[in-house]
Amino acid sequence: MIREFSDFAGKAVLEVGCGDGRMTPLLVDPSGRLAAIDPDPARLALAKSRVGDADFALGLGEWLGFRDGSIGTVAFTFSLHHIDASKALAEAHRVLEKGGQLLVVEPTPRGEVLQIFQLFKDESLEQGRAREALTGSGFVPEREAVFASRWSFRDREELMGYYFKGSAERDAEVVRRIDGILGKRVDLCPLFLGDESWICSMRKPADE
Repeated sequence: MIREFSDFAGKAVLEVGCGDGRMTPLLVDPSGRLAAIDPDPARLALAKSRVGDADFALGLGEWLGFRDGSIGTVAFTFSLHHIDASKALAEAHRVLEKGGQLLVVEPTPRGEVLQIFQLFKDESLEQGRAREALTGSGFVPEREAVFASRWSFRDREELMGYYFKGSAERDAEVVRRIDGILGKRVDLCPLFLGDESWICSMRKPADE
C-alpha cells in the first residue's frame, strides 16, 4: 500500500520516526534520496544496519532540521501519534516543496497487533488527536484506505517475548488477555496476528 500510494521517484523523501527501520526499505527509490530520523539512538542504529541506502540522523518530528521547501515527500510511518502531531505537521508543511506529498500510516483499533499493544499502553487518545490534527493541518486530502496485513511469530513464546521486551516477569492478567485474543491459535507454529492500518496521502497546496 505504501508503494501504491507513493510519489517517491526522483524525490527527496523524509521518514519521520523510522524506529528500527521496519518500514524504511519501502520508502527507498533508486532515483531519489531518503533521509530518516528518530529520537532513539539504539533503534536508529538498528535501522541503519538494516537499510544502507538512506541517511539516518537523530531528530524530532516537531523540529525538522531541513530547509524550507527542500523535501518532496514527508512520511510518518506509525509515528504521528507518538509526537505532538500539530507541531510535526506544521514542520512537515514547512520543509515540503510546493505540491509535495504528506504520507501518513497509522494503526486502527481493529488490528490484533494494536489490541495487544493496548494492553501495555493505551494510546487511543493520542491516535485520535493525530487524526484530528491532520484535519486542520492545511494539507489537501488526496486519497486514503484501510488495509490488512499480518505479523508472523515462530510460536506463542516468541510473541510473548516480543511484547514483554524479553522480560522474565510477565503480568499474569496481561498474559491471560493475550491468550484470549489468540484463542485456538495459542499453540500454532508459526503463529500469525492480523493487523489493520490506515494510510492517507495529502498534498501541500501548489500555490503556497
